[in-house]
Amino acid sequence: MFRLCIGVLSLCAVVLSHTYHLGACPVVEPMPGFDMNQMLGVWYVIQKTSTASHCITYNFTRTDEPSTYQLEQVSQHFILGLTPLKHDYRYTGILTVPDPSVSARMRVRFPLSVAGSASYTVISTDYSKYAAIFTCQKMSFAHRQSATILSRTKELDKMFVDKMRTKLATFGVDPYDLSLISQSECPKHPNGTTEGVNINIDPNTFSTHNIGEAVRKTGGVLADGVEYVVDAGKKVYHKVASSKEDLTEAPSNGRSMDADAEWLPNLTKLLEVSNRSDPRQDRLKCLDCTKSTLIMMVIMGHSIQPLVALCQNVYDLEGTYDNILWHIYYNGSIIVQVFFTISGFLLAYNLEIASEREPLHYLEIPKRIALRWLRLTPPYALVLGISATWLRFAQSGPLWKTYVNNSVNECRSNWWANLLYINNYYDNYFRNGTKCMLQTWYLAADFQLHIIGLLVCVLCKGPVRKAVLGLLFIAGIIAPGLHTYFQDLNGTLLLYLEFIRSMFVKDRTFNIVYIATHTNAASFIMGLSLGLIIYRVQNTNFDIKKYSKIYVYLFKLSLPVSFAVILVGMVGFRNGPKISIFTRVVLSVLVKPFFSAIFAFLIFGIVFKFDKFYRRFGEAYLWTVLCRVSYCAYICHMGIVQIFAGSSQMMIYNVYTLFIVLLGSLMCSYILAVILWLFVESPFLGVIDTIRSKSKEDKIATDKTEDQIARGKKDNKKRRVPKT
Repeated sequence: MFRLCIGVLSLCAVVLSHTYHLGACPVVEPMPGFDMNQMLGVWYVIQKTSTASHCITYNFTRTDEPSTYQLEQVSQHFILGLTPLKHDYRYTGILTVPDPSVSARMRVRFPLSVAGSASYTVISTDYSKYAAIFTCQKMSFAHRQSATILSRTKELDKMFVDKMRTKLATFGVDPYDLSLISQSECPKHPNGTTEGVNINIDPNTFSTHNIGEAVRKTGGVLADGVEYVVDAGKKVYHKVASSKEDLTEAPSNGRSMDADAEWLPNLTKLLEVSNRSDPRQDRLKCLDCTKSTLIMMVIMGHSIQPLVALCQNVYDLEGTYDNILWHIYYNGSIIVQVFFTISGFLLAYNLEIASEREPLHYLEIPKRIALRWLRLTPPYALVLGISATWLRFAQSGPLWKTYVNNSVNECRSNWWANLLYINNYYDNYFRNGTKCMLQTWYLAADFQLHIIGLLVCVLCKGPVRKAVLGLLFIAGIIAPGLHTYFQDLNGTLLLYLEFIRSMFVKDRTFNIVYIATHTNAASFIMGLSLGLIIYRVQNTNFDIKKYSKIYVYLFKLSLPVSFAVILVGMVGFRNGPKISIFTRVVLSVLVKPFFSAIFAFLIFGIVFKFDKFYRRFGEAYLWTVLCRVSYCAYICHMGIVQIFAGSSQMMIYNVYTLFIVLLGSLMCSYILAVILWLFVESPFLGVIDTIRSKSKEDKIATDKTEDQIARGKKDNKKRRVPKT
């Protein structure tokens, strides 16, 4: 019974790593003259398609049946690897050779196979050092494939790795899908087991006998029936499956296909925490922690709205303005500047790395804009469509019309502005504010700044780029001050209760300064400059270590200083006359860029690993997983807040109610985010990866053609006989 439970848990988090593609499996040529007897024994996995597991080994052994072998995969499970639990995960499948004349083309069947047996082709091996294997599995109108590079030792010479990757590429397999498999700090297996939990999934785990035995515990007679039904079902399915041919293999007479009828979603991509394509980008893992933490703070900050709208003891809630800790929340809206800084930094830094492979051409600008739109829009469009249609039928309540129906009507009328990412200006200047997915103003501002960043980084070089960045930074600093002075606005966004209740529709500072692109440009330009500076420092002989002592001291002070900057906004909440226009202008000009500069300082320290404490905490695997779904959580959380505010009745403010409201909204947002990521965002990320890989293939093909033409012209000149 324990084995069955472990098997079900393993089944829910499939560790077989594959990529999914439309159409039939690619035709892969098997290695000629392959001898399986020399292939037997233990192999270490060096690279494998999209996996988060590590310490993976393969062990090929004979069975009693002719042309049948056993494949045991031993690894550290990626889910249990997120915990301190010691474990050993063994996954055993059966290899069969349908045609002995082509012994390198086999079939493999694993107990947890999502679509039955799969082709198992040995592409190349020298039996003593390296081997390359390709598997593919048909699934109605699509297929899933996986490639593996093996070594007899824990390390494989780069020459052999490149040789195998090139071999895979010739068959249309993208080598950039391969994850690097760590073979360091792996548990020792003196007796075939390790300490802790030992999970062993083999062909007998889900056998008819084992299933019958498990059921027999709960009812003796019922077990016999279950055993009979399972046997009958397998026979029927195998008869149907045996009539289908695998297009990736040469047809053979009398060959039957043995397949299982399981289908489960693959969650490995969500939980994968493998190294990134460029080693320098591994230094940015702490940014996952920063983004995830700030997104959760934003969600909880917005989630207080139902409590403000439905509070019975308003006097107690208004008393929070006298609590200095509450002012971290009331002035915490400034944290959005960190997102602009990180966005600009990643854009500039990644563009500089991309320019190492090939110079950036102006045609990259529309291409990258289109990919950015495709990256953001699918989950956004789905949530927007639901917000404009079905959301009104989700619930009902005393304030349903105020917080839900009005938002639905506005989404129905100006949805196009959201999908064009101009809603932060359109809603303010043409509709006097809107409640339709209020939080998406940031997506519009970031998208517009992304276009500006692309234009600057691709078209401007050298001193021109520095001058343009300087002018844009100055304009981004001055713009909020001009708006504040001439339109008599607040120096910072003041979260008064009446503005929170009305979702800031009537707050002029919010609509004119807070959500506009040009008033947030300074933080984004600072991020662009930071990306360029860090790239230059990494690629020069600049000795950063001699400044490490003073930098570590300042690095540890940066977070406390950032909280002090947040509390500066308290001056706007003072009792008495409105603060002077001069003070408000100074606040609007300096607070945003100064707060962004603190986090730019933090990012610099993160990249160059000046502090171990922050880095170890920020590079935990959990943050990478949370960061993947944070975008979807950000998109859908306001819908949850609106439903809560519109359908609830009056509530009393206290610590318990506050905890329930904030934590409930946060958990619901991330649960929906996981679903949205799995079924919407992740598939479209695959489309983007396909487009990018196709562009790389076209570029390689073009370069080869041009090279062949050049060589042809050169050969013609050599053959040309001079006239006499």
